[in-house]
Parts: sequence; structure tokens; C-alpha cells
Amino acid sequence: MAVAAAMLVAVLISVYLMQFSAGLVQRQRLQAAADLAALGAASYHVQGYGDSEACAVAQRIVAHEPDRAQVQCVVSGDEVTVVATARGVFSWLAPQLKVRAVAGPAP
Repeated sequence: MAVAAAMLVAVLISVYLMQFSAGLVQRQRLQAAADLAALGAASYHVQGYGDSEACAVAQRIVAHEPDRAQVQCVVSGDEVTVVATARGVFSWLAPQLKVRAVAGPAP
């Protein structure tokens, strides 16, 4: 009986660690997509395109992320801020992931 209980605890801990790791990977991917989107949008904006065109670039970049993230894009001067929000893989662990990326020309 004690062996079965120990095995059950080990399995439950393993499942939790796998789900936690999957959540971390999802957040890192979302952050990378937001970073790339901010850089792409800032590059477009610095080249003379308008705010809406720059934000459209950010939307297209994050659209390739498999998590179907929602994107908010704000252009302030030469700086572009992208906020990406996606539903967590395991809603009990992290129901919603939200990441922020800022890009613009170097000072």
C-alpha cells in the first residue's frame, strides 16, 4: 500500500512538473513573438510608415504564434509597445499569459 501511494505521489509530481514546464515554454514563445513584433513594427515606423501600418506588421508577426494571441500595439514617438495576451495551456496554472515588449531606435 505504501509503495502504491509513493508511486501515485511521484506520478502526480511528474505531471505537475510537465504542465509547469509547458506553461513556461508557452510564455517564452509568446514573449519572443512580442519582442519580434515590436522590433518589426518599430523598424516599419522608423522607415516612415504610419502607426497603423506598423501595428499591422506586429499583428501579422504574432498571428504566426500557435496560441492565437491577442495583440495591442501603441506607437508613441519612435517607440512601439506591443502587449500580447494568450490563454494559458493549463488554465488552472496560468489562465492568461500577458507579455509586453518595447522597441525603438537606440538613444
